[in-house]
Amino acid sequence: MARSTKERLLGVLAELAEERPLDRIAIIDVADRAGVSRPTVVRHLGDKRALRRILAETRSPDAPESQRERLLHAALIHWGSRGEGPPSLAQLAEQVGLAKSSVAWHFPHKADLLIAVAEYLSSLYDTSGLWGGEGRAAPQGAARELSEGVALLLRRRIELAKAVPRLSVALAWLRRAGPEAAQTLLDRAEREFRRSVASWLRSLALRGELEPGVDREAWIALLETLMRDLEQRVGQQSWPERIGALLVSGLQRR
Repeated sequence: MARSTKERLLGVLAELAEERPLDRIAIIDVADRAGVSRPTVVRHLGDKRALRRILAETRSPDAPESQRERLLHAALIHWGSRGEGPPSLAQLAEQVGLAKSSVAWHFPHKADLLIAVAEYLSSLYDTSGLWGGEGRAAPQGAARELSEGVALLLRRRIELAKAVPRLSVALAWLRRAGPEAAQTLLDRAEREFRRSVASWLRSLALRGELEPGVDREAWIALLETLMRDLEQRVGQQSWPERIGALLVSGLQRR
């Protein structure tokens, strides 16, 4: 059965969304790819705002990575493969089998790629779940017990290391040589991590789980250090719980 005009236009829109960011897709791009007039696209799909809504509503949470996500992950996987830092845009295009112009749709300049990498690496400092909530905003619900919270942070860090084996190398390079906007993103993530962990530890102290006089600043510094470099522990599934229990036991004794 032949597809309707709207179904064909939706298919074209999905193709374009795989190739470039949505804000770089115009009504005329959909029209040209589908071989129809611009008014035809507007009649069936609506204006550009409607296109954004359509993609947001139809994209499944477990949908395959977008082309931008694939490029971002490829940059991290191949970080340091030709020199100390990230691959160039030309090298990235070669590694993923795309034309350099296709990469430029998503990252017109190398700085754009580095800022996107920094934004991705900011998830290293995600503290959601320390209060049983899912968001990174205000604490929600009761604070997790000390050992549970430490294990949660370390497990999440190890899962990220599985996806990005050279995470620590990329993070160190960006902190030293990345563009100012990338460094600002990472600084903000680290400040939020320290603030969030401090709030969590205060909650534990108020309900008596921490001994009086425990050095909370030392706890924060220790956790922050652990979060930065755990790649060598990726294959050790029980390590977060074991090290978490050891830390809790040692730091509870004064």
